[in-house]
Amino acid sequence: MSSIVISVGQCGNQISNSLIDQLLSNQTNQTSFLYSNFDNRFHFINIDSEIKVIKNLLTEHSQCLRRENVLNTKCGRGSNWASGYSGLSNDGALKIIEQSLESVRKEAERCDFLLYLCMMHSLSGGTGSGCGSRLIEELRNEFGWKKLIFTQSVAPFRDGELPLQHYNNLLCLSHLHEHADFIGLYQNDDILSALGKPSQTTPPVSSKTGLVPFNAAKLAKKPGQVDNEPLITLSDMNDHITNCFLNTFNPVDNISLKSQGFGMEFLEIQRFLCPNFNLKVVETLNVNSFNSTKSVYEKTNPLMKKMSSSIVKFKPNSTNFYTSLNSLFIARGLQDFKEYNSEHVLGQLVNDMELINKMLNPVKWNPFTVDFWTAKNSLQMGKTKSNSLTLCTNRNRCCDYLKEVGAKARIKYSAKAYLHWYDKFNISSCLFENAFENLDNIVDSYDEMTI
Repeated sequence: MSSIVISVGQCGNQISNSLIDQLLSNQTNQTSFLYSNFDNRFHFINIDSEIKVIKNLLTEHSQCLRRENVLNTKCGRGSNWASGYSGLSNDGALKIIEQSLESVRKEAERCDFLLYLCMMHSLSGGTGSGCGSRLIEELRNEFGWKKLIFTQSVAPFRDGELPLQHYNNLLCLSHLHEHADFIGLYQNDDILSALGKPSQTTPPVSSKTGLVPFNAAKLAKKPGQVDNEPLITLSDMNDHITNCFLNTFNPVDNISLKSQGFGMEFLEIQRFLCPNFNLKVVETLNVNSFNSTKSVYEKTNPLMKKMSSSIVKFKPNSTNFYTSLNSLFIARGLQDFKEYNSEHVLGQLVNDMELINKMLNPVKWNPFTVDFWTAKNSLQMGKTKSNSLTLCTNRNRCCDYLKEVGAKARIKYSAKAYLHWYDKFNISSCLFENAFENLDNIVDSYDEMTI
């Protein structure tokens, strides 16, 4: 089975660049679900309204990308969802949607069996949110519900990057809710926290514009760094998303076919984590360990404890726990142990159920809230291979973000602030009202889940 990765906008293509680097460093049959054996190129389609990022992408990885799958228009979208969704009449913005669909059709013909599409994008940018929304809508119309559509969606900093970001987030999330099967949500504040910077810390702000310089090279210090050491960069953040993606969707021993480099990971993840149409926002965390001298339990238990200390368990300013519907743990990189077998590792992971229940607070009415996958092969991280434990969890923590987006967007909408930027592209009030209703439905569904 194969997957096509569609990267939209500056954020999506930067993640795509990191993903290609990781795939090339892990060039085994494990990555064949993204790789064509016919011409040694990846099943990637890269779309942006400006040429800068994708030009760098082509320069670095021209040998593994198809030039006809790298598409761009003449000018940017101005960080406006409406511009990305409807396009300007004179710059070929709508034509790029048609070209993208044609590229997807041709790439699907190169796949042995296409089961799923994965889109990487930002929720706040004009191209990532607007063009991404239009594209996922057209993909659903093209393929119907026969193909699964996954997204890896990056949310902006809570303190704000753009004046239109809450409108963009609102409208994009509404389209994802209507057309996607799985929404992988990454929040920039959470990524900084995972890399060592407390999420409460405000990102650097320009004194001239009052906006976050999102293309700044340095964002935050890593743990234990001194002033003259390198800081956390956007590349570090992109690498984090890439590691989460590959550790989640690469083949595992439990469900992969023994003689092939692929399995049913995407299908099983969607089936297990997103059983309800209104409950499909998934949070992913990943922790690593580079020590390979201990026994299986001495390896998995510290990783589980590290995961427990990393995850946010409590609601803001409260002692109430977040509640999870379903959660999946994936352990990788235990091939060094003579006693390794999948059942043994699963047994050791199950021993941590008390810790897991405290960590995730699963719903009481679901008898199967946690699943465990294992893979003896680890993935290359930079120049080093590491053992890893990845957690994908569908829980109500996403409601904090959805409520914040809805509340701030509604305040602006009630005051009719910035609406002229959407009116000029014929975005009607009905689309906004439908988006507010969709977000409310998602939040209500997660609230009902905890009853």
